[in-house]
Amino acid sequence: MKKILKYIPGAAALTLLLAFTACNVSSPSYTGKTSQTQHRSGGKKSHRDVAPHDRQQFILDKSAKTYTPEDLRKGVVKGDWSIVQVNGKTPVGQEAPYIKFDLNNKQVYAYNGCNHLNGSYTYKPSDKTLRFGDDMISTMRACGETGITDMEINQAMASVRTYSWELRDPQFFLYLYDSKGTCVLTLMHQSFDFLNGSWAVKAIDDEAVDIPDLRFVIDVNDSRVFGRGDCLSIDGKLLTEMDAPNSISFQALVLTRTGNCPVTDYENDLIVAFEDAATAKPIGPTKVMLYNNHNIPVLELERIKIK
Repeated sequence: MKKILKYIPGAAALTLLLAFTACNVSSPSYTGKTSQTQHRSGGKKSHRDVAPHDRQQFILDKSAKTYTPEDLRKGVVKGDWSIVQVNGKTPVGQEAPYIKFDLNNKQVYAYNGCNHLNGSYTYKPSDKTLRFGDDMISTMRACGETGITDMEINQAMASVRTYSWELRDPQFFLYLYDSKGTCVLTLMHQSFDFLNGSWAVKAIDDEAVDIPDLRFVIDVNDSRVFGRGDCLSIDGKLLTEMDAPNSISFQALVLTRTGNCPVTDYENDLIVAFEDAATAKPIGPTKVMLYNNHNIPVLELERIKIK
């Protein structure tokens, strides 16, 4: 379906216009390529592992990827947020909706489960007011009515007047209220700081392994994983996803032999385990577990010091 970008002269007009375009026709189309790596389930990675092409055009600076208690204290509204509730209800659809706040340019970019929106936003920490601008533009894809519809999300955005915060470690929550003080949107900003650092692989598919020739670094701000040992090197991308708490994916991973070492059985299993990883959770002060989409452990990592 051809994508159309249309100017909408005001929040009220945005609500009205999208009400007429939210039709039971088809699901949104996306560009991009899915990984062709075969997974243990026998299938391939789904569209949840590929960011929409539209979203790739809106790049946040590194500082917007992290949120701190100091930001919370100052009432800063920035960064990448998932929409977890709309008028007290959980959005259910083919793709997870989100809102991205560009603090430097005071621009907002949103995805309502079907269409992409772009415009300005203003906020004042002194009185906790926040409004989405009258300059919103939107793509005009026809939308199915599955769960919380795109129209409901846009109506909620148009009604926002104030905001408040809550820290539920390690997640930050942003609550957006209408003029009556009713919470119309709940947003979640995930912190992946626990993944930053140097790591060794201690288990693959819940089976202990000893891979002394590979130590690697995860850099959340640079969205990268890389490392080198006596026999192996690894390089790839880490994407923090927005459709569920602690949701991640590793992409474009390359495992390279760097020395005259015998081939080991774990090398393919290691790559497949990384690419199967869908969530990451700390399980102790020095350990992190990666799980697949079925909440089955695929990798256990232990923090190390690289001399």
